Amino acid sequence: MKKIVHVVAVLTVIVLVAYAFVRGGSYDRALRKAGMSRLGHGGYLVHYGKDAEDNDYLVRFAPEAILENGQVMTIALFLNRPFWGWRLERRVVSRLGDTSVMLTYGRPSNAEYYGYEKHVIYAGNNAVSEIESLTDVLPPNVTVDIISYPGSAYYCLHFMSYDDYEIAPESLLRQKGYIK
Repeated sequence: MKKIVHVVAVLTVIVLVAYAFVRGGSYDRALRKAGMSRLGHGGYLVHYGKDAEDNDYLVRFAPEAILENGQVMTIALFLNRPFWGWRLERRVVSRLGDTSVMLTYGRPSNAEYYGYEKHVIYAGNNAVSEIESLTDVLPPNVTVDIISYPGSAYYCLHFMSYDDYEIAPESLLRQKGYIK
């Protein structure tokens, strides 16, 4: 009987250590799958939120991600699953020579009076000046977070709306004279 208890205890410890390893390294594995890492080309956190089921998700932008075809811009959406940890949900990669990349996604809203959140992440490397404001050219009920990198042509815009507007980031930026 004592031997069975010891075997069960050892197996329980092995399972718990294996689970900790799988769960603990899930974010690094998801980053590697997206062509990013915590060191060097980890990119920038653009958005962090919770969906209607209370799962964490985040979006990262890597202006200089290294993939097999060279150096490209990457936007990646990661989802934190309750038991297994982080995974790469969606990734958009620019082609060599492209000046912008865009990711669109939607999530059920946590707020009762809003049904659905629409997100558009638009990033590029063709800014002629630092992007300061787009509020005067935005459609109603659309907000934007601007991440502009001083001294660099890189920028990342996060648009969010509860309405079903077609958001055209490139035309908004051209209208304001921020890109060529």
